[in-house]
Amino acid sequence: GCYTRATEQAAYTKGANAMLPRLFLARWLRRAAFAATVALVALTSPAAPPPAHAAGIVVNTLADADPPAGDGQCSLREAITNANHNAATWPDCSAGTGVPHGPGTAIDVITFNVSGTITLAQPLPALIGSLPPDGMLIDGTGQHVTISGNNTVRILIMSQGFAAELRGLTLTEGFASEPGGGSLIVGVGSKVTNTTIVNSVSTREGGGLLCGGGVPASVIVNSTITGNTAGRNGGGIYCEAHLTVINSTITGNTATGDFSNYGYGGGLFSRFPDEFPVTIVNTVIAGNSAGLAGADCSTGPPLPGAREFTFTGPNFMGTLSGCFVN
Repeated sequence: GCYTRATEQAAYTKGANAMLPRLFLARWLRRAAFAATVALVALTSPAAPPPAHAAGIVVNTLADADPPAGDGQCSLREAITNANHNAATWPDCSAGTGVPHGPGTAIDVITFNVSGTITLAQPLPALIGSLPPDGMLIDGTGQHVTISGNNTVRILIMSQGFAAELRGLTLTEGFASEPGGGSLIVGVGSKVTNTTIVNSVSTREGGGLLCGGGVPASVIVNSTITGNTAGRNGGGIYCEAHLTVINSTITGNTATGDFSNYGYGGGLFSRFPDEFPVTIVNTVIAGNSAGLAGADCSTGPPLPGAREFTFTGPNFMGTLSGCFVN
């Protein structure tokens, strides 16, 4: 169940749903994963041997660069490349292992021994890790790590079909156009835990993040999504896939709408909740705004058939207008 300031569940009558074709996002994610793979194969590994590290790959610099081999600086960009490639492509980071660390754990765990802000000049490499249930974990726990897109680039893509998790990070000042996802694009089966996504912009869908691909569900846990803006729908989150949000806060996001057919779901927009269910558990979705309707959550203009969200446990909703509740 959920608590709300207003319990209305009104269907919308404004505009036609002229959003991108549903298959476009899935194709776009597959192309992004393929392009990242091609880029990795094209890299020439520097000759210096990798340094010794504890288990996993440890980022020890806030620089966003592929520094000269042998300088001892392992950047996040280099760490992701090594994990993707299962090799010491950049020898100042430990090699990606390609083998599990233990039952139920990620194949490659990237951690940090520095705190501060990593400011990106270009998007980080797409996480193409490994097929579920194993994958890649980027874990900022124990440090205070902020990754900034510098209001210029999207921060990261968690590619479709590969298991990956972000944990204990702040993603901020991301910027994206097509297909959307100001800070982050989340592929199926990915997880975002103890992470803040803040002050990012998409000129299209998903100011904070965009999730797509189908099943299994993407999961957001113990996270905050706030202060993000979408030029179309889903100021905080835009979703075309199974999604579960647990113990999280989605507030202060905006879907402005760039013309009359857009501007739904300031906090959360789900395009196909009848086919790909969205489940909200013990979560606050309030104080968001939308140019047309559904300030806190929306499925857009009315279409035939059920289009519902599922609420479990005590949630708090600023308004249910636009959230058809199962």
